[in-house]
Amino acid sequence: MSKTIVKVKTTPLVTAAIDKDKKEEDYTNYSSPDSPVLPPWQQVSTDSKQSNLEDSEGVLSSREENKSVAEKEQKSVKKESKIPFCVSPLSKEPDGNSDTCFHSTPIREHISQGIPEALGYTPLSAIGQDIQKFSSRRGRNVDALRKVLLTTQIKNQFATINNQKKETSQIEGPSLNNSYGFKISVQNLQEAKALHEVQYLTLLSIELHARTRRDLEADPEFDPICALFYCISSDTPLPDTEKMEISGAVVIDKDRARTISSQGNREHAPLLARSGISGLEVSYATDERALFQEVVNIIKRYDPDILLGYEVQMHSWGYLLQRAAALDVDLCQMISRVPDDKKENRFASDLDEYGADTMSEINIIGRVILNIWRIMRHEVALTNYTFENVSFHILHQRFPLFTSRVLSDWFDNKADTYRWKIVDYYISRVRGNIQLLEQLDLIGRTSEMARLFGIQFLHVLTRGSQYRVESMMLRIAKPMNYIAVTPSVQQRAQMRAPQCIPLIMEPESRFYSNAVLVLDFQSLYPSIVIAYNYCFSTCLGHIENLGKNDEFKFGCTSLKVSPDLLYQLRHDITISPSGIAFVKPSVRKGVLPRMLEEILKTRIMVKQSMKAYKLDKTITRMLEARQLGLKLIANVTFGYTAANFSGRMPCSEIADSIVHKARETLERAIKLVNDTKKWGARVVYGDTDSMFVLLKGATKEQSFKIGQEIAEAVTATNPKPVKLKFEKVYLPCILQTKKRYVGYMYETLDQKDPVFDAKGIETVRRDACPAVSKILERSIKLLFETRDISHIKQYVQNQCMKLLEGKASMQDFIFAKEYRGSSAYRPGACVPALEITRKMLTYDRRSEPRVGERVPYVIVYGMPGLPLIQLVRRPIDVLQDPNLRLNATYYITKQILPPLARILSLIGIDVFSWYNELPRIQKVSTMSRTEQECRKGTISQYFTTLHCPVCDELTQHGICNKCRSQPQRVIVMLNQEIRELERKHEQITKICKNCTSCFDRQIPCVSLNCPVLFKVSRVSRELSKAPYLRQLLDQF
Repeated sequence: MSKTIVKVKTTPLVTAAIDKDKKEEDYTNYSSPDSPVLPPWQQVSTDSKQSNLEDSEGVLSSREENKSVAEKEQKSVKKESKIPFCVSPLSKEPDGNSDTCFHSTPIREHISQGIPEALGYTPLSAIGQDIQKFSSRRGRNVDALRKVLLTTQIKNQFATINNQKKETSQIEGPSLNNSYGFKISVQNLQEAKALHEVQYLTLLSIELHARTRRDLEADPEFDPICALFYCISSDTPLPDTEKMEISGAVVIDKDRARTISSQGNREHAPLLARSGISGLEVSYATDERALFQEVVNIIKRYDPDILLGYEVQMHSWGYLLQRAAALDVDLCQMISRVPDDKKENRFASDLDEYGADTMSEINIIGRVILNIWRIMRHEVALTNYTFENVSFHILHQRFPLFTSRVLSDWFDNKADTYRWKIVDYYISRVRGNIQLLEQLDLIGRTSEMARLFGIQFLHVLTRGSQYRVESMMLRIAKPMNYIAVTPSVQQRAQMRAPQCIPLIMEPESRFYSNAVLVLDFQSLYPSIVIAYNYCFSTCLGHIENLGKNDEFKFGCTSLKVSPDLLYQLRHDITISPSGIAFVKPSVRKGVLPRMLEEILKTRIMVKQSMKAYKLDKTITRMLEARQLGLKLIANVTFGYTAANFSGRMPCSEIADSIVHKARETLERAIKLVNDTKKWGARVVYGDTDSMFVLLKGATKEQSFKIGQEIAEAVTATNPKPVKLKFEKVYLPCILQTKKRYVGYMYETLDQKDPVFDAKGIETVRRDACPAVSKILERSIKLLFETRDISHIKQYVQNQCMKLLEGKASMQDFIFAKEYRGSSAYRPGACVPALEITRKMLTYDRRSEPRVGERVPYVIVYGMPGLPLIQLVRRPIDVLQDPNLRLNATYYITKQILPPLARILSLIGIDVFSWYNELPRIQKVSTMSRTEQECRKGTISQYFTTLHCPVCDELTQHGICNKCRSQPQRVIVMLNQEIRELERKHEQITKICKNCTSCFDRQIPCVSLNCPVLFKVSRVSRELSKAPYLRQLLDQF
């Protein structure tokens, strides 16, 4: 009997679980780094037997074609995360159970473990335990239901494309390269200790907190510094300690009369100790001048070589120096290793405009200033370079972002229960700065490059390629008794104009279903220089000037070659295709050929070492970085000879000879391929040093065989070290236009799964919004894999409908363009980044972005006839104003469809007709009476819905007559909908609360790089429908 009862009770539960799973809109998909769904490290521990059915959400990828990703994610759920890193007084439960974690990335280690009970306990300490108890009281029989939920999700997840998928809020993009969509997946390069010696460098990272005037940015003229946080790191033990890293803070405590050793008396304890902070080296100052002196003492004690901050111009060191100057304290000289030099110790941008735009205008003799965000611009390709975004992709951690107003309120809170949050906020950042450099091994790599190029450490990061080439070239030229020419601007302007350009063919633009080989000359320009001995020291000038006794123009200067010398060298002269004479290596080996030969030989040695250590990924990655540095310095040597506008020693005769000879080499290779009948090949595109060869009807195996034969045949027709290398096979591919192509790449014969490889199209460009890249890449993959246009049409229309219905996440539609500085734009320029900046400057003079910083913006709907520039808004403004909507028409017709049209028009498809077939739907959200009484600014705000919330039929009475005849059903369904809205809101805000350690009603985080922020905004707007539903229940 009992079994029968259990069976009867269980069946409706399972059915309800399935129905509920079908109704879930977007909690079951983790499709991209922009998805708000929790990775495994954010999930509630699966070992807990008391997890809640309503809180359990599937972590499945939304990609139909990649099941392995989803399986990996499910396996990784069971992995344990690191010990949390925070300064929160919250501790673990007494019974040893782990805390419930909902972080949106791996949880950071917290710094206050072992807080004394007397000082560590605050009213917040019980919150974690309350949450655990609340969670443990909820549903217990989860396993069977979770199995049903996961089964249903998997069916929905991996159904064919013809099956109707449930709607999600995210734009569906291609499969991820890794489980959580990190742009780079790197090992810690510092683990390769055997490859580089100890650098003996000490780093000092600081961030500071200033009391701001409400929502304004900190201004050194008005806003005092309240606390300074620092982290000191070295690769050797620090002075007077065995530690290699120390974190601390300098805090202004005006009540300095309170004794620090007051035997645990809370009222008389120091400022941070009262807030439950421990584990930091904290020193207190009575005012800002004392704080500056404390900073000087720290620098004198540890003598750091490198001073760094994430943004050192407006914040960190820049703000510290500007605030000190406002108080008539010359801190710049006090922290210098040469304090008496007033001229070189400076931090004003007008004294170093180049430094202000490249690294930093701060110059402190004897110490290197690193502006980390500018360094990251050259290290990783991201859409924006905020600390939060860079940390997510490099450190694989998510950090919250709070406004200056929130931070000031927390620090000044009289209850002392919020101050630990601000300490955690800044300490995680100063440590994060060090971790970013360590993860990329930036200090070690830069030190090695400085030794290789023979230039200073800072110049590796700030100077250009000519500086590096000249440094290496002069070290070879000096023993040969050569000195370099330094032409004036007038001499450079009078130089002969370049006469030759590289060969860039116009491709046969179409979709290629047959194999296309890609062959590339290995370091073509350096190889040409070595093979034909092209150099400043071996050039005799243009042949039309030879045989005369007079001087003739050569480069920026002049040259004289006597007829007698020319007669003696008549058998040892080579003539370039541009008509320039050079002597053979048997007469004189040039400086450039000798330098490049040494570089390329060293690079070959490094690549051989990579093969020997191919099983060690860390060492392989380090050697890859080294060989890449050698390759880059070799490839930019040609640019040194051709820099006719701002070059140090340009010479058009040498540059023309290199370019023309390379063009001739590529043309000969193309002719050889087209004329050899046994290959049955045809060159369809050529670009400078590479060519694309079409093989009609060839299999993959035949393609690789023919590709090797072509490479060997072309190499045999050229002098050493000119070598044609068979790179890859595209099968299939699309050649769109010059420099723009995409295909499925096979690099080896035994490679089973192709790699999506794109050049120049929107999938790899950053000037469009993420949705464009996602939709284009997914469409191309569908074309390559299915060759079915109906699948592409269905997918594109589904994504457009999400945008038209307002269901797409705004994060996928944020543009981020670089700001070039107010003086770089012409008057009246309509540039979105400039427009946003102008609006911000009218409110706050300190809010101007740095030069090179990417400014995020979106396009919204506006009044008819408004120019597009007036529809530009900041994303945070759209989140805070429910009346603003993304301009779906603009995004679809101007951003999403044109790139698709450029690809699909090659096979005769009109994608704009797909959009014209779609219905234009804009559902009006139901509002409560209080919201309806608010001030209305647009006509759409006067609209109201006439749909019954139960059956969606049209009615004039809130609830239709048909549903009114079933009152019990109406009450149950409306209450269920209210409950679902509240549950979704509670579930998503749990993530924010756990990440920010803030349990206030209003979530203070404003990080635009976190997908949860946009999810919270959307769920909150949906929750605004709940009061209206309650009004219907009350009236009913």
